[in-house]
Amino acid sequence: MALPGGKRERADKDLKATVTRETLEETGIDLSDGRFLGVLPPVRSTPKRDLLILPFVILLEKEPRIRLSSSELEAYIWVSYEKIVSSRGKATIPSIGEVSAYLVTDAVVVWGITYRILKAFSEAVGDIKKQ
Repeated sequence: MALPGGKRERADKDLKATVTRETLEETGIDLSDGRFLGVLPPVRSTPKRDLLILPFVILLEKEPRIRLSSSELEAYIWVSYEKIVSSRGKATIPSIGEVSAYLVTDAVVVWGITYRILKAFSEAVGDIKKQ
């Protein structure tokens, strides 16, 4: 389970351009009409300590059509914010052990760096809702 992303290329004007390009390449979703809401705190990869991920949050007013990149993604699912928040728990990952995870369905378990990014997102939304 992963979120779209990738490395900045020389042709990218800035990191926002990288996010827009990578999302379009991987999912077919055009973020150019989306509303940029902000950036979450950087997340460092545990296995690749030199990899730092900067998650962007962009709001789309309408549900976009998905076109998966056959070389990068096999499937996708839409999950509501409420479902993410309520599905937090623990999962056992073979060869790793018990980890914090979002148990979205019996077949969909979000853990690792994707879990950490979604946790930061849900905490940011929770902070906004408290205001």
